[in-house]
Amino acid sequence: RKIMDQEEENRMMMMMMKGRVWVNVGVLVLALVLVAKMMVQLWWKPRKISKHFSKQGITGPPYHFFIGNMKELVELMIKASSQPMSFSHHILPRVLPFYHHWKKIYGIISIALLYFFNPMACLNESIQIDVCGV
Repeated sequence: RKIMDQEEENRMMMMMMKGRVWVNVGVLVLALVLVAKMMVQLWWKPRKISKHFSKQGITGPPYHFFIGNMKELVELMIKASSQPMSFSHHILPRVLPFYHHWKKIYGIISIALLYFFNPMACLNESIQIDVCGV
């Protein structure tokens, strides 16, 4: 009787262990799928978008994994808001400091500028042309 109970107990333990293995495999597969989706959304898509627009001559600041261009955006906005504003109609450096800064870097005559509010790509098209000495 004891031997039979022990064999039955061993079978039950084996079944429970097999069930745990399948649960662990399921959790692992789910985790891998989620990581793959995150990598596509946060790495592959922004790189693909940047490459697509750079082929057309549209440039902008480089994409940074997970945060996009948010760090630079926030730094420029904090810096702009900490300085006093002059009494003029030239408010772009105060209201959109990142656009003003990137416009200086990526060209005075800027038709389009690509930047990232992660994971969303933003394309800024402007018809504004700065001409000096007219």
